[in-house]
Amino acid sequence: MTRSALAAALGFTLLYSASVIPTARIAVTAAAGITVAAVFISCGLTCGAAVFLITALLGILFLPLKSPAVLYICLLGYYPLAKSFFERIRNPVVVWIAKLFLFNAVFTGLFIFSSELLNAELKEWQGVHIAARFACNTAFILYDICFSKIIHLYISRFSKYF
Repeated sequence: MTRSALAAALGFTLLYSASVIPTARIAVTAAAGITVAAVFISCGLTCGAAVFLITALLGILFLPLKSPAVLYICLLGYYPLAKSFFERIRNPVVVWIAKLFLFNAVFTGLFIFSSELLNAELKEWQGVHIAARFACNTAFILYDICFSKIIHLYISRFSKYF
């Protein structure tokens, strides 16, 4: 339980720094998701989910800029838990289809929500949407590969200390 509380505090601290420091917002928000993965590996699903929920709630309530909290809630916070379940599937093609489907569902939802929020016509943003979708899918694939390497590093080198 103490690990979960400390990880939630660290996750919130990372989200707060992403909120107040304008550089590397997405990277620092992704680092907050690593705390969920570390607790999930050490303590299990319940504690990992608790870290995600506590960090997300604190982020929505207390961050001066809400965009890191929204990104954390919509994808980067719970993705370590979803990744674990996806990677239990034996077929790697099905795993990547599931991961990309999740990402694109979130991307589409955020795109529609933001265009409604900005009161913009979706037809006007069609070209930007296609280019952004391609760039974001590429970034997500790189994120997933790097995240797998970080998890492997944590398991092989650091998990014995926690």
